[in-house]
Amino acid sequence: MHSQLRLILICVVLSLLACMGGCHSDKDHGPTDQEISLEAQRIISVGKLLEGSARQPEMAPYIIKQHETYSGFDGRFLVETHVPLLEARIVAFGKYIEGAARQPEMEPALKTIFDSYAGLLTPEDIALHESAIYYRMVALGKLLEAVARQPEMEPVLSDKAAAALGRFAEYPFEAMNTPLALAGRVQLVGKYIEGIARQPEMQPLLEEVLIEFAGDKSMVVGSTECLVNAARLSVLGKLSESTARQPEMFIKPNEHTGGDCCTFKNVLTEQVGPIQPGESSHGCTLPESTLYF
Repeated sequence: MHSQLRLILICVVLSLLACMGGCHSDKDHGPTDQEISLEAQRIISVGKLLEGSARQPEMAPYIIKQHETYSGFDGRFLVETHVPLLEARIVAFGKYIEGAARQPEMEPALKTIFDSYAGLLTPEDIALHESAIYYRMVALGKLLEAVARQPEMEPVLSDKAAAALGRFAEYPFEAMNTPLALAGRVQLVGKYIEGIARQPEMQPLLEEVLIEFAGDKSMVVGSTECLVNAARLSVLGKLSESTARQPEMFIKPNEHTGGDCCTFKNVLTEQVGPIQPGESSHGCTLPESTLYF
């Protein structure tokens, strides 16, 4: 009897010791999928917080408080690096760049808001995930827009973008050479075209920034991936808008008939390459984040 009781007590003690070393609450296991999804949506809303603060700087303290109160913000997930959180932060970072170009004097305050409410964003984390690399291109599109809008802000914003998003040279080549990354690189050309339509004299600077952060056009001009072709057609839409805004930038008026009459054909062919049917390893449908381009 005593030996049985002793054996039971030993088992109980061993179980307690094992639990002390390895049993944790669900919170100790990290955030749930539901918590990650909700936090990602909150971070995306930080983009609107940044946009509102840039438009009406005097309202920033009030809309920050509004954000904190309604969302129950407690900062628990600011350093979590789950993919949906990274993607949301990248989108919000694009809003920071956009706001800083709209209100240059607000740039430091906007960056503080981003850091405080969106969280940690580094090239090292982005490089680990193909979808995050694609979203990175979305934010770089905002950088090109900002350079066209406020060229004098380019050094500051490029430095901030380098810290959060990284320059092209900092990424492994194979990470930037996937069909999804190449499609993003093509779509950036749409922002480049819009930029030169807005500020034609800024074309050299825009191309410099494009290459610094997204690599040379040789990355994409020869691609036969269907996803890249889809991106090329997406850029064609941007070109149509820009041609209507600045026809003299994209059409040669005296050569409207016969042959290669329009400058825009050369722009697309030179920057992103022609439509080239071929592989479809990633399908032909661009991600939903295309909406942010």
